[in-house]
Amino acid sequence: MGKLTEFRNSQLKLLEDNQNLSTGDVTSMNVTILNGGVLHNVVPAVMECTVDCRIAINTNPVELENMIRTWCKDAGEGVEVFFPVQEKAVKPTELNSSNKYWKSMESALDAMKVQVKPTIFYAITDSRFLRSLGIPCFGISPLEKTPVLLHDHNEYVSVETYLKGIEFYKTIINNLADLD
Repeated sequence: MGKLTEFRNSQLKLLEDNQNLSTGDVTSMNVTILNGGVLHNVVPAVMECTVDCRIAINTNPVELENMIRTWCKDAGEGVEVFFPVQEKAVKPTELNSSNKYWKSMESALDAMKVQVKPTIFYAITDSRFLRSLGIPCFGISPLEKTPVLLHDHNEYVSVETYLKGIEFYKTIINNLADLD
């Protein structure tokens, strides 16, 4: 847990030190489940810790897995790691003039006078399956001036932002529908 915390803090520091980075540029590790004892005065035979790990696009997943396995080995006998989900790294979609979908999106954004900063979405989305087949994918969210609280206990979207988002998507979908 100490190594995990050190790594997590190093990734947070990267974000703090470089304003050009977004959460998708670093690897996140968050403890989401702890299981163990049954009474306050009995040492449990087994403790389990579930960690949600979102791997940055520029991180080698094999190297990351090896680092985690080394942490467990260094922790001592009986510490094991299990990866319930392991996915291949998938290259992000190119956002340039060769991508007609991106050009259409840019045109719609320009018409709405909306500026965007393309970033890597740090949560895993289903688009990874399409990208692995060579199908270009990107997502866009009209959640301006809204804190990033995805899957948080207090996630919300204001009514004003929600209604503006409907108009936002209508414009973009109309543009995309006009493509050959």
